[in-house]
Amino acid sequence: MHLFNIPFTIGLTIDDMGWWLCRNDKAIGGPPRLHGTEDPKPVFYDRLFEMGKSAGIRPQGSFIMSEFDFNNICAKKEYNKPVSPIDITEMGLKWSNYIVGKQKYVMELLKIHNAWFEFGLHGVRHGHFEGGKFYESEWAKRPPRDEKNNFTTNQTKVEPWDKDNKTGEIIADCFTDLIRQYYTEEELSFPESFAPPHHILYYDNNDITTGAVLSKRGVKYCNTKISGRVSLESNIPKGGVVDHGMHILDRRSLRGVPFDDAGHTPVNFPRKYPWIETHFRDFWYTEPKWAQYLYNINSRRHYMLGKNTEQVHSQYYYNKYAKITNLPGKIIIDTTKIPQEAYDCDLLSSLVLKVPLGPKENITTFEGDKEVSMTGYYKDVFGYGYVTLGSPETMGRLKRDRYVFTYSVSKKLPMIYVDNSMKTYNIYELYNRGPVAPDGYNCTMRLKVYGTQTVRMALPKPPSSAYPVDLDFNYLDYYDGFFYFRITAKSLNGDTGEVRLIR
Repeated sequence: MHLFNIPFTIGLTIDDMGWWLCRNDKAIGGPPRLHGTEDPKPVFYDRLFEMGKSAGIRPQGSFIMSEFDFNNICAKKEYNKPVSPIDITEMGLKWSNYIVGKQKYVMELLKIHNAWFEFGLHGVRHGHFEGGKFYESEWAKRPPRDEKNNFTTNQTKVEPWDKDNKTGEIIADCFTDLIRQYYTEEELSFPESFAPPHHILYYDNNDITTGAVLSKRGVKYCNTKISGRVSLESNIPKGGVVDHGMHILDRRSLRGVPFDDAGHTPVNFPRKYPWIETHFRDFWYTEPKWAQYLYNINSRRHYMLGKNTEQVHSQYYYNKYAKITNLPGKIIIDTTKIPQEAYDCDLLSSLVLKVPLGPKENITTFEGDKEVSMTGYYKDVFGYGYVTLGSPETMGRLKRDRYVFTYSVSKKLPMIYVDNSMKTYNIYELYNRGPVAPDGYNCTMRLKVYGTQTVRMALPKPPSSAYPVDLDFNYLDYYDGFFYFRITAKSLNGDTGEVRLIR
């Protein structure tokens, strides 16, 4: 009997991207920036994109945008006192940023390599500024502490910087202005992912939380330090919460990797948290070793390296709340305990299962009912098979129900499926309406694609007709039983559409 599981899925978020200096300016009221003596170079971005491609994932980069400001947006009066309750930088209205070609070059690289790297939100300047003074957190006020970590006031939990959290709105507006220098609204309206500086965001039972500020701009996914030993007090429940549609999950730094120290790679596997948190400088000069380390997460039976942010958050719900029962040639999946919030906020995507297979074994058939079907399949170098199950529902999700699937294992591969090994797109649905001629088919595939990627799809014969709906599509070739085509997304947050294939 083959034992399928819903793997615990781990993503990678890289903090403190966007700085062009390592200089620490805290002593003069500025940000700490990166630690160390070497300033960032554009090649460090290039290498991160290659790392993502080598590991088959789309890491989440959390960007600070003030040093990408070539129109001196941070000097606008609406982002500084006396119009604003804060100064968006330590220089206030006197802000002036020096821009050279490297900033524009990196922003262009992010468009080119968007399949292998996600542009995420960190902040404008990493801190809060009033009267030339720097406060460590940007999006909310952490409780003041002394050197021994004791509270110095009656404030014992995170609070907004001002009564109506106008500060949060101002930071989000300024960040929007800054990215609009490089991307149209169609290319990037606002990042979908968020990692707050210093782990600080405001959460409470009201309508002025950080989630309320950001979710209306399109942020769906957030990771921050929630449980364990933290030097702040937070109201976020252990395990995470959905705040006005923004799903907040826990993250942890890797053991054995010094904070912001270039040239180090971890030795131990990560602890069981949905997100690995590291810093930009941690990767410099060791990107190939990082790619190997990350991919090796897949060597553990009940774990999986997440292909993209959407998958990490979706698999979190399936892993925590769905139940899987293995029987000879059959599995039963019960999703009735998944919270309604996951459906209301569109946080569920297609489901990934993992199963150990012998050297010459493959999942040959996988069939069920209730319109749920196998959309993707591949086998990794560790001998594990990955089956993606999708449906006609929003984002290919499984409804709250009890599903029964039968499967067979042999040397043969499935007849029709998408081989999504080392790819970062999400396959929501693959539906074959049946043959329209002898040995024919009438397939509709629905997917969300990031950047430019080549899809490898098993088909018994080359299609006589292949056309996309809402996707930029290029026919490539058919050989050895596989149809190859290229799709390009216009938005840095990914594009969803269909590909229809008929023979």
